[in-house]
Amino acid sequence: NNAIQSGSLISVKGTLNAEYVTLEDNLSSDYGAIHCDDASGRVNLKACTIKNNRASNGSAVANKGTSTLINCEFFGNLSEKNGALYNYGGGILKITDCNVYNNTAIYGGGLYIDGYTEIKNSQVYGNTAIYGGGIYYSTDITVRRVIATSLVMSNNSAISGKDIFMQKGEMNFISLTLSSGSEMVLKSGKITVENTCSILGKIVLTSGVNFVRSEERRVGKECRSRW
Repeated sequence: NNAIQSGSLISVKGTLNAEYVTLEDNLSSDYGAIHCDDASGRVNLKACTIKNNRASNGSAVANKGTSTLINCEFFGNLSEKNGALYNYGGGILKITDCNVYNNTAIYGGGLYIDGYTEIKNSQVYGNTAIYGGGIYYSTDITVRRVIATSLVMSNNSAISGKDIFMQKGEMNFISLTLSSGSEMVLKSGKITVENTCSILGKIVLTSGVNFVRSEERRVGKECRSRW
């Protein structure tokens, strides 16, 4: 679909179930390939590929409802504003066994998070943004977000937060791997590092951050605070 459209390729207000589907080369001036634009909407994707799409927000998937993504690939997508995967407005996004890579945005090349989000057994790598190359996180919603048993590495940012940029909110890391050379920038809010996290990159904290580390952690020598 090479024509520029005002809305997404697929707009969901009810329920969408898809398996082994590829969505590619779609252009939109608004939201991307799939837009779950209703709080009661449901999107369930399994073994799907969403690639090389372009939009303002959520060039691959924009979610305001509940979206469950399993064993999917998201790559080569370009968002002129927010994330290839864009969870907003209190949406619920669950990502399991997925790869999110080589996507580009201004905020959150791979993911922009403003809603409850779980990322399990997945990889976020090779994404590029101005802020938060891999993940940009900013929310006022008082529900804890979870990043569990996932690898975040080798992303790029032009200004800050090479791999993860947290503007505000609360995050809980469980068995997260942040590889050597990675960077996580935390501006405000609360972050909890639990269990067997392996954080070998750099952590930059400002005075507004409540950083809680459990005893079962592995934090590398590159970690530091900026007050």
